[in-house]
Amino acid sequence: MRRDEFSNQNEERSQICTSSDALIVYPSPTYNCPRFQATNLENLLNDGGKSFANLLANDPHLYALYRDYHFSEQHRHSTKQRVYNQHYQKQSLLEVTCEETLATILSFLDGMSLCRSRSVCQLLNELSQNERYWLNLCRMEWSISPTQLHNPPKSYYALYKLTYLSLKRLIRDFMQEQCMSTMQHSFRTSREVAAAIARRMMVA
Repeated sequence: MRRDEFSNQNEERSQICTSSDALIVYPSPTYNCPRFQATNLENLLNDGGKSFANLLANDPHLYALYRDYHFSEQHRHSTKQRVYNQHYQKQSLLEVTCEETLATILSFLDGMSLCRSRSVCQLLNELSQNERYWLNLCRMEWSISPTQLHNPPKSYYALYKLTYLSLKRLIRDFMQEQCMSTMQHSFRTSREVAAAIARRMMVA
């Protein structure tokens, strides 16, 4: 008789009360209705107090349910936050601008600005390698046409760079010569002294 009463008590302890005014009563190690138990557990969490702490301390199955619920809520929150960050991640203006628009903008740059744009990002580096830009710059700045060249260059970027450095060197030598001649005539000094002063002035 006692054995039957003991088995009946175990069956009653393993069941979940479904009345509206009750919460979880002696939860079973196997949870047949997680949604119902999570709802009642959330009510327990909202009630709070020492009674709930005592339940967690005295019932390991309720503590396991609370732990699983707590970790599932953390995982759900972190997942939602990660999806939100990926969807609303800040994008730069270059990332949202189409390549055709960027190509049009690059066509208005001069040679030095186009060279500097190559170090901004990988996208501008790839777009600025278009030979059409450098051919147009060679025509506009140096009045160089491919028909004037005996040997075609490897690239119009290399042609622009060579022309730019050559003209820069030519202008520097011309200014140095003019400065040297002026100082030699004004200071009545030797050509060697005037050339040394002119070189120092051009370097500075």
